[in-house]
Amino acid sequence: MISQVVPVTGARTARRRRWGPVAMSGIGLAMAVGAVTPAEGQGRCAGRRPLAPLVLRTARRIGLQVAFNPGRLAAFCTTERLPDNATLADLRRVVAAAGLRLVQIDRHLFALALAVPPPAPARARATSPHRPPTATAAAPDYADDTIEPIVVMGRLNGADSDRWLRRLRTGIGDSVSADRIRQLPAVSAADALRLVPGVQLDNQRGSGVYMFARGLDSVFHVAEIDGRAVALNELVENGGPRGRSFRFEMIPAEFIGRIDVAKTTGSAQDEAAVGVTVDMRILHPLDIGNRIEMAVRSDMNDWRGQPGGGVTGIGSWTTAGGDLGILLMAQARRRAIRNDRFFEFQWTRDRFPGILPHGTYTPGRVRPTIEIEDRHQRSGMAVVQWRPAVGHMTEASAFVTRLDVDYDESGLDIYPDDATYVTPRFVTGSAVLNGDTAIAGRIEDVRWMASRETSRNRHDLLVTGIRHSIDDGGWHVVADAGFSRAHSHQPRAMGTSRSRMAFFAPLSFDFSRGYRTPATLTTDRDLTDPASYAGWTYNYAPKDSRDTAAAARIDAERVLDDRFATTLRGGMAWQERRRDYRRRDLFIDTLRGVPVTDARLGPATYEPLPHAGFLGRLPAGTPGRWLVPSATGQRDLLLTEAALATAPGIDDLAASYAIRERVISGYGQMRTGAMLLGGPLDIEAGVRLPHTEQVSAGYRSDGIAATPVRYRRTYLSFLPSLSLRWEPAADLTLRLAAGRSVTRPNLTDIAPRLTLSLDNRTASGGNPMLRPFVATNLDMAIDYTPGAARTLSAGLFQRRLDDYITSANRPIAFPDHGSFLLSTTQNGGKATLSGAEVAGAFGLPLPTAIGGRASVNGSLTLVAVASAFRAGDRVIRDRLIGLSRTSVTLAGRYERGVLAADLGWFWRSRYLNSYGTSVIGEEYVAPLGTLDGRISVAAHGALTIDIDATNLLGVHKYLYGTTSAQPKEINLFGRTVSVGIRWRMPA
Repeated sequence: MISQVVPVTGARTARRRRWGPVAMSGIGLAMAVGAVTPAEGQGRCAGRRPLAPLVLRTARRIGLQVAFNPGRLAAFCTTERLPDNATLADLRRVVAAAGLRLVQIDRHLFALALAVPPPAPARARATSPHRPPTATAAAPDYADDTIEPIVVMGRLNGADSDRWLRRLRTGIGDSVSADRIRQLPAVSAADALRLVPGVQLDNQRGSGVYMFARGLDSVFHVAEIDGRAVALNELVENGGPRGRSFRFEMIPAEFIGRIDVAKTTGSAQDEAAVGVTVDMRILHPLDIGNRIEMAVRSDMNDWRGQPGGGVTGIGSWTTAGGDLGILLMAQARRRAIRNDRFFEFQWTRDRFPGILPHGTYTPGRVRPTIEIEDRHQRSGMAVVQWRPAVGHMTEASAFVTRLDVDYDESGLDIYPDDATYVTPRFVTGSAVLNGDTAIAGRIEDVRWMASRETSRNRHDLLVTGIRHSIDDGGWHVVADAGFSRAHSHQPRAMGTSRSRMAFFAPLSFDFSRGYRTPATLTTDRDLTDPASYAGWTYNYAPKDSRDTAAAARIDAERVLDDRFATTLRGGMAWQERRRDYRRRDLFIDTLRGVPVTDARLGPATYEPLPHAGFLGRLPAGTPGRWLVPSATGQRDLLLTEAALATAPGIDDLAASYAIRERVISGYGQMRTGAMLLGGPLDIEAGVRLPHTEQVSAGYRSDGIAATPVRYRRTYLSFLPSLSLRWEPAADLTLRLAAGRSVTRPNLTDIAPRLTLSLDNRTASGGNPMLRPFVATNLDMAIDYTPGAARTLSAGLFQRRLDDYITSANRPIAFPDHGSFLLSTTQNGGKATLSGAEVAGAFGLPLPTAIGGRASVNGSLTLVAVASAFRAGDRVIRDRLIGLSRTSVTLAGRYERGVLAADLGWFWRSRYLNSYGTSVIGEEYVAPLGTLDGRISVAAHGALTIDIDATNLLGVHKYLYGTTSAQPKEINLFGRTVSVGIRWRMPA
């Protein structure tokens, strides 16, 4: 069945077959419009009708989605009329009068092409006006030079779909189809996004969660599902809040029909992101037709050594005429993860004055730890599509998922510079310096603390929406409403539970072997002897974050017969996001200092490290075994009903907040097509005016009392955009774009909140008066497509950001807790981000003896930034959070008969992870590349067997400080191999 109309090429020459979108600056637009002669404009269709609006109107009325490029049909006119109830047969008659013909490209793919050479006889079965014919003959090769497409209509799949969708864009962007997603191991939407040039993912315990793109952090990008805003699951497990960052792990890859990534702004977009807008298009029944499919998968992580897997089911049904479609889908999946982590929490400056030179960094909190996660996700989706009449379409969908993460962490915390309880003493003459860093030495009276952290972290996500479109003559009207709810929380008595036991002893440390090798950390105590330890403060910290996103919009587009303006479009949108975040911290000191061998604690509250082989091989002197608290011992003893019923304290109130953000926006846009110097030209210009109201509520604490506060901020943004696409020669496309965009501040950054960390004497807070990120965006791209399976593209982009938000640090004292270093945010200045992208795809010739087909596709992205931000008294130059200067993707595919093999390599250079403070240096993630692969065999008819492998090379993730002489983290998460069996009901 037909799902979209895709314009493909112009008609200047019988050999022309390629095109692509263009955008340009104001100067370029003036030159382009001035170059369009009257003969190429209004007068060409004198006495006849322009074909372009007729194609638009008819295709939409019979239920086809239209992605139209006005310049493609600028040269075509017709004398035929179309009735109000026009069918596909009527459209065939009208285009024939304009010198075009309908040809078949593939089973579900048709094209309007030049009438010469004449079409081959078609063999088709009868169909309704809502659905084009489906030929029974074998589809011709799309690369055949006798086929000269002007407009392509149909459901596009696989790599061809990605190329066509890229070409039809007015702006610059990429698409990843469902078929291409399934060519490499992909558990979630995060894995699928790796295939987009310029996109990188963070790697958390071997899984992708948050997205970075074109050098910008995850907060700069917008995530949508079917074009609608989606609520955000906030981080509740161990780690800092992310605010506006979408967790792409929440969307199973199997539920996705296509991912569109818009890299330039447009006035019709709900959000004009400074970064990219990711629209995850779910599967729709009228796209995939009748289908019943079942899949079973089993996987094993070699480091965890415990199996996982899942089951997926899909059922899609459509009426014979394509007027009604219903899709139901469900999935249950379990993953078992282990991450061995050796990290140095912070390198701190000038902690031992008089002993070490001024400006010397020494190690702060050091922590070998083993993290265990059991992840259970259950998802369901229902979609209904209904065409009650010609020109009308109603779509309703609901997606729901629940992700439960059981977290169990066993660690050993070492505090070389913490003077909260006992003042450590650096032994004079023991330091070994590497520049400004003490990489080895001996410190007396250091706190050693064995810890156990457990929690149940639950993430719920609901996304619903309804959309109705009307196509009546020259009008195309779409009304859309959606609601999304995300709830991240920890069930009662299952919040973050931190049990600890400690002792004070000397520390001899040696980090001289670099950031890829664990440091030597020795003491005179036996880490496995219960007699070494005493009880310590027990901490229970439940968290609850509720986020909702409600939106409604109406868009109207008028198709014009005028030769200058092909379409006029405008609309209004309303969106409201609410965030309610609650956190508590219970600290229970009743057993601090009590020996763990005492009857008040005893053997039920501790155990040997429950996991063997920490980090594989360890150098001599690196802790690999230690005693840890029991997962339940101290919690069962101390977390009583009376403790849980305790009223929130001052610090609890100061860490909680509520935010409401309401955006009302309107936009107008014009689109036109013409001929410029013999080549088709498409122009799109518009402006968007969003009005934003933010209300932040919370508590301000002085350490003695918490006072309710409320802040309100409003602002109006003016966001013009202009894009141009021009095909100056066969197989060559130029695109230019310019515009303004805005990214609103992180929700956690504008919250009037304050959170204390007693372990490292730091505090974090919000700033409700932050101004948004505003950027001027310039983009240029060129596409060269010499063949159906060969593409080469290159582009340049620049983002000039005003009011860039960065960190600020200052000391602050609390009467009950002492002195802390407070970190907050402020508008820190300007930054200019510049970059280049190159991407390509081509086939590989193979010897006859090997046979089959092979192809390669890849991309290279280079990014640079000019910036200068202060982190206390330090200046961070030419660095932004999450910016990798270089990223590479490379994927290869081999097919022969029933066998298909795929291999993908995804690499990014180092990037800044945090700015640090006045006394704490910045932190970098070292270069990281992973190799993934899949082998697929069509075993028997509708049965397919897949074997997947991720992180084939078993790489580790590393972090370091201001230089590589300051090791920060080593993460070992192993390889994962999975086997899947998929059965699809034969068509």
